Parts: sequence; C-alpha cells; structure tokens
Amino acid sequence: MDSLVDVYLTSTAIADIDGDNDLDVVISGISNEINTFGPRVYINETITSLVTIEVDESIFIFPNPTPGVFQINKDASTSFSIRVFNSIGQLVYADNDMDQNSQVNLNQPSGMYLITIESDNTMTARKLIIK
Repeated sequence: MDSLVDVYLTSTAIADIDGDNDLDVVISGISNEINTFGPRVYINETITSLVTIEVDESIFIFPNPTPGVFQINKDASTSFSIRVFNSIGQLVYADNDMDQNSQVNLNQPSGMYLITIESDNTMTARKLIIK
C-alpha cells in the first residue's frame, strides 16, 4: 500500500468496522523523541482507494474524558458533521448540521469512541472517552 505514508515506523491497528469481512480502517501514529508522526486514520472506501483523515488542530473536544455531555469547538465558522463510532465500529451518533460551538449529549455506556468530523471536504478523527 504505497499510500500509507511512514506506517512502517508506527504502531498500527487494522479493523473491519462494518462487519462485511473486509478491512475498513487503518489507524497509525507515533510520537517519541526522534519521530513525530501524528495519528492518522485511513479508510477503505473502495477496493483500490484510501481516504486519509488528518488531525485538524482547529477542533477542540472537551471535556475528554466526559460523562457523556461534551462540547465541540471548531475555529472556522463553517458548519460540519460528526459521526461517533463505538469500539466495535457501530455508528452510535450522527449530526450533519453542527456549528462552531456545539454541545453533544452522547447517551452511551462507558468506553472509548471514535469521532469523525467532516467539513469543507476535509475529515479528522478524534478519540473520546466516556467515563
């Protein structure tokens, strides 16, 4: 996979998140004194293409860990959409019309979740912990 830049240097996890028996997501990243390769998520949209999800530093999610209610702040004033997946890849929340400062009440059990945030043809992913 030539499009998985620098993955040989990182810790990597691969998963089938939609239960169709093909690998859908590769998550990789490293940060140490020598190398900094921020977290990246690669999504398999077709058999031959991958979409890279980059970390967008203008997005803030807090508090994190959260009891279930959290705020998403995005520097730009454009609207955005979010999707929240549980640890087995099930979509548990989606909103296609979020604004610059949005509150989310995620009524889900304790655990780790993946949030994807899409805006202006860019996508980023963040980890969310519900305590």
